[in-house]
Amino acid sequence: MTITTACSDSLVGVEGFCPIVESTTPVNLETDVLANRVVTVTFEEKINPATMVPAAFTLTTIVTDNSSGTPTNRTVEVNGAMTFNNDTNTMSFTPNEPLSLDTTYTGRVKNTIKDPLGNKMIEDYVWSFTIEAPKTFTLNVTAENGSVEKNPDQQDYIEGTQVVLTATPNNGFVFTSWSGDATGSKSSLTVTMDSNKNITANFTAIPANTFALNVIAVNGSVEKNPDQQSYINGSHVVLTATPDAGYVFTSWSGDATGSNNPLSVTMNANKNITANFTAIPAGTFALNVTAVNGSVAKNPDQQSYNNGSQVVLTATANDGFKFSSWSGDATGSDNPLTVTMNANKNITANFTATAATFTLNVTAVNGSVAKNPNQMSYVDGSQVVLTATANDGYKFSSWSGDATGSDNPLTVTMNANKNITANFTAITFTLNITAENGSVAKNPDQQSYNSGSQVVLTATANDGFEFSSWSGDATGSDNPLTVTMDANKNITANFTAVQNIVVNLGDASRFGAFGGNAGITNQGLNTVINGSIGTTAASTLVTGFHDELTGDVYTETPLNKGSVTNGIFTAPPAPGTASSQKIAEDALLAATAARNSISPGNLPGGQDLGSDELGGLTLAPGIYKSASGSYKISDVDLTLDAQGNENAVWVFQVESSLTVGTPTGPRSIVMTNGAKPANVHWFVGSAATINGAGGGTMVGNILSEAGVTFSTAGNVEQTVLNGRAISLTASVTMVNTTINVPE
Repeated sequence: MTITTACSDSLVGVEGFCPIVESTTPVNLETDVLANRVVTVTFEEKINPATMVPAAFTLTTIVTDNSSGTPTNRTVEVNGAMTFNNDTNTMSFTPNEPLSLDTTYTGRVKNTIKDPLGNKMIEDYVWSFTIEAPKTFTLNVTAENGSVEKNPDQQDYIEGTQVVLTATPNNGFVFTSWSGDATGSKSSLTVTMDSNKNITANFTAIPANTFALNVIAVNGSVEKNPDQQSYINGSHVVLTATPDAGYVFTSWSGDATGSNNPLSVTMNANKNITANFTAIPAGTFALNVTAVNGSVAKNPDQQSYNNGSQVVLTATANDGFKFSSWSGDATGSDNPLTVTMNANKNITANFTATAATFTLNVTAVNGSVAKNPNQMSYVDGSQVVLTATANDGYKFSSWSGDATGSDNPLTVTMNANKNITANFTAITFTLNITAENGSVAKNPDQQSYNSGSQVVLTATANDGFEFSSWSGDATGSDNPLTVTMDANKNITANFTAVQNIVVNLGDASRFGAFGGNAGITNQGLNTVINGSIGTTAASTLVTGFHDELTGDVYTETPLNKGSVTNGIFTAPPAPGTASSQKIAEDALLAATAARNSISPGNLPGGQDLGSDELGGLTLAPGIYKSASGSYKISDVDLTLDAQGNENAVWVFQVESSLTVGTPTGPRSIVMTNGAKPANVHWFVGSAATINGAGGGTMVGNILSEAGVTFSTAGNVEQTVLNGRAISLTASVTMVNTTINVPE
């Protein structure tokens, strides 16, 4: 970019300073420019418009030409239209077509440009910028019990696009608010798209025998008085429309017509009313006039007025009132009033009561009261409708002070200053608890509870039983259980007899891995068995191990060495012996008996968790049976919670396979609150695959029919089993695995 400084007449021979470029859009070296961007150049001083000709500015880019077979670069000028704003000293260049993406453009302001004194720029002003693809975002709108119109309605929006959302409730509902990526309670909402957005339009059911008033306003706003979600039959609501800058209120449509502003609406049905605003032409101004308790005539009565035109306002009071003053963009009490239109104006005609007036003070605790009409004072004899609405957890009970009874709504005749109190009482509910074979403590323990209050229930089982679940007006098995009192409730605590599960591993208890009659294989240098391993097969079917007790080696290689701390037991040949074979055979008999003892046939009643995925669950002690025939721990880790019982037992029954981990990552079992690995048992109908990707910590005694596999060849991350891997008819295979035999 070339930066110039001021020049004096010694350089150019003319009075004053040379024109200087103050700023550009896009700025120099900007890289996130949109393809439809208008290029602007703003000068530091006034410019002679006669010198601001199309030839004074160029926008170019470099294009590579491959037509000759040899790539050559050539400069291409962008065609477009140039305009100049003499008030802001800004030149604007609009390309005829969107600029190309991922392309750098160079802007050049020629030094032929002069100021009104004839001073010209010392040199050309040059800068560059790069076009990028515009960001687009999605707008997802959710509406239940109503609908939302999007304008424009598109799947995607370019960054910076403004979208107008208009919410319309279904019959019997009223729009209340926006939530998600928008807030507010106006039914018309303008959203600027600067990210992906999810917006919800919230609608609330209106009470029986009341009506909803939904007001839509685009390019302006509407005030409701009183502003309520619903209105009783016959009540009056005053709507006052206020236009945004550059707009004028023109009319009402939908369930209202005309152009009166304010507008009084009688609520005898659900109503949808739209306030219509019109943009005023450039160079003209809008005159918005508001009048309550009277009216104002405009002469001439137009939507907009030329600069300098005059408008005569004449205020006429309703019966019982008199005109008092003007406020807003006019002051004083002249009536009629002549207004000179030199800007947009909002003027209010104020009227005061000519008869005696009284005040109405309403007090409400634990609820609210709407006054209709809602005024600071009321003319003698006028009537005011009071509608009491209770807060959550309370109900309206009565009026006191200068009103009595329980009518709601209440009509009050204003013949004196009045102080009225709306009384609300708490809604209470009862909580009845039933418990057999145990007891339940309530905290707090009361005969009744206020609506919305919370009660903590703690179930304690009798000896020989355990808490299982809640039923009645509560479900699940959380203990303690927090109950929110929103109705009278009857809750039962269910207890089940404790099933005394004893799994006797006997002669198999010393083994960390047992390969039935098929052997055990290790691959890797980091496998450690803190316990024994064994098989009823020949010693040659145990590979990659050495016995720390005897020093015997079982087919180890430089890349496959595993340590066994408490003996290896196989059939001959050496180092297998007849005595070690007998120990292995006894272990196989004991393992078979232990596995049969936890089978679904011998240990029925297993709980179906509804899925074969155990990851992400926290399970209490008990028997769990897979309905699909398999279990897996793949999503996240599994947690076993002993709930403070160090003797807690878990039995998992799968008729087919057990898989822990995924091809890309390991999973673990987390033990909490006193849980012990020795008390976790897995009945596996076929094979178990544990963390094929390597890593992770498995827990429990795996009693498999057809093999157990840990990790995969080539994995160096250590896989851990706190328990036992026992296969009755197939081998156990491991890669860089640690097995810790629990006590």
